[in-house]
Amino acid sequence: MNFYDEWEKCCNESRNDQYYINSFLFCSANSIDPLERSSDKDIKKIIEFIITIDKEKLIDCIDEKYIKPVYPSDVIQFSNFNKATSEITHVLKYEENGLTFEEIGYFLSSADNKVAGTKYGENQSKTAKDFNLVNFTINRPIIVTNTALGNAFPFLDETNKKKLLGILSLRNNLIQVLIARSKNGEVYYNDVVSCLAKSTAKRRHNNVKLILDLAIANIDKDYLKNIIF
Repeated sequence: MNFYDEWEKCCNESRNDQYYINSFLFCSANSIDPLERSSDKDIKKIIEFIITIDKEKLIDCIDEKYIKPVYPSDVIQFSNFNKATSEITHVLKYEENGLTFEEIGYFLSSADNKVAGTKYGENQSKTAKDFNLVNFTINRPIIVTNTALGNAFPFLDETNKKKLLGILSLRNNLIQVLIARSKNGEVYYNDVVSCLAKSTAKRRHNNVKLILDLAIANIDKDYLKNIIF
């Protein structure tokens, strides 16, 4: 029985599931492993469970006393979110041995030079990895392969893709910091990402806003209006 089977069983038995919520939000190894290594049958069941999780309950559990400092790696960066989730996983589904950043850039972008294409491929791959859709090899050149979740993702309908990504977005440290601090008053994006140069923070502004909007979609909490971009 994997982490999500246990969590579902806990919910079905109306037991306190705080352990599972915390493990999920803080990306514990036992919550990540099934997303990356499950069979096709098991990952389908896991996805079906995740999209039924009460997102409002997760948000209620995000507390400033548990959050970590924001680092540049927490500030998500992509050029096209659909390419960084649906398209990259669709391409990799049919590449059993994986692809390099350069090859991914070739498939996903119209970059007219190798350096730009490689950087494009790297940024989209890192975003996909943040959602546990892909894995990277340790050796160089880095090879990107789909996880179990990545193999299943392209075949979800758009509604379920958004539900899944919205819930997974709540695990991002920057998103957690914005939500947690909003519970105590106004919180400014630029202040929270002070670890970045101002020009970099400005470039990533729209990316973070998109991810936050996914995370808090359909949640009616007045304090979320305190998050200011």
